[in-house]
Amino acid sequence: MLYTRHSASRTIASNTAYYFFLPSVRLTSQLKTLDTQLGYKGQLVEAYKMAISEAGDYRYLFVNLAPYCDQRLRLKSQVHDSEHQYVFLA
Repeated sequence: MLYTRHSASRTIASNTAYYFFLPSVRLTSQLKTLDTQLGYKGQLVEAYKMAISEAGDYRYLFVNLAPYCDQRLRLKSQVHDSEHQYVFLA
C-alpha cells in the first residue's frame, strides 16, 4: 500500500503527480497494484525492474502522472543526468 488507511490518503493519492520508486524488496506487490490501476499491463513493473538493475549510484524509477506529460513518456530513470536519461515507453 503506497499510503496508509488514513482519511486523507485518497486525497493525497489523487493529487500526487510524481512518484520516485527506489530499490525495495517489498515494493513489487504495490507496484503491481498501481500498474493495474494505471492500465500499464505489466510495463510499470518491468520498467521498475530495469531501472533498479542499472549500474550506478542513482537507481530509481520516476513516474510522471502530471496531466501535461505525454502518456508514452511517463516512466523514466536517471532524470538528473541530462545526457543519459532513460525513458521506458508505455
